[in-house]
Amino acid sequence: MEKDFSELIESLYALHFNECEALAAHYTHDDTLAEDIVHDVFVFVMSNGHLFKDLSAKRQRGYLKQITTNMACNAYKSAAHETYSVDTDTFEAPCAEKKCFEFASQIEQMPEKMQRAMMLYCAYGYRYNEAADTMGCSEENVRQLVCRGRRWLRG
Repeated sequence: MEKDFSELIESLYALHFNECEALAAHYTHDDTLAEDIVHDVFVFVMSNGHLFKDLSAKRQRGYLKQITTNMACNAYKSAAHETYSVDTDTFEAPCAEKKCFEFASQIEQMPEKMQRAMMLYCAYGYRYNEAADTMGCSEENVRQLVCRGRRWLRG
């Protein structure tokens, strides 16, 4: 039983480490921190293995990506609060950068589930069913969240 579990962890690590590391690096903008985060993800998986062993490979991948995203976002948020803050009232940026900044701030104001659906579908190119598996909800729910997110952005 213990050997099966260690083989599961090894196979998950071999299959998904690079993808999780790229995802963490996307959020943190720091390769070293991203690698540390992915190691923390696998420590979490090892200590909560009972949650993973009976899942399909697709769901395991989804959970790994969800955990990685959460840990990376938390690390980025805590690092951002410690190092700097941007005063949006006095921040002057060129027109294109300003639009990008406004877009990012609109996304941040969305409810968390809507943000995730928008990021998975629009930014990462997931199909609705893949985003649904990753988020642990129905495909129709993801479609509705993306539709509402687009409406939100249009104002």
